[in-house]
Amino acid sequence: MSTIRAGALVGLLDFLQIQSVLDVGAGTGRTLVYLREKRPALRVFGIEPVPAQRMQAYSKGISDQVLLAGDATAIQFGDGEFDLVCEFGVLHHIRDHRRAVAEMLRVAKKAVFFPTATISAKATFWPAPSSKRRMGCISGAW
Repeated sequence: MSTIRAGALVGLLDFLQIQSVLDVGAGTGRTLVYLREKRPALRVFGIEPVPAQRMQAYSKGISDQVLLAGDATAIQFGDGEFDLVCEFGVLHHIRDHRRAVAEMLRVAKKAVFFPTATISAKATFWPAPSSKRRMGCISGAW
């Protein structure tokens, strides 16, 4: 995760008063570690389909209760379970990326954050459909 993307994510956490985050395609857990360092009280989880990636994360001390085996097209959490759902460079690896985005929106209570060129050339924030506070799409090179 680049410094610019990380700064944008932390700013979004503060702005939306985020208490919980799901990282989709969490890989080796770099974002999970970063978020825990910056916001220790934050409830953070990740899903990752590749066992070798998860094993690397576990070897760095990330719990298998925090980084779970998971499929972005069938996320195992309930509707609106996380304030924020994010992904960092994984959508182009997913065959049915529209289904993955729909699932991310489903489990998000407040927002979904796509800071990669897999959606557009710029960072994109989408409000979750169930959000009581309606916000427009924010795009920009954060």
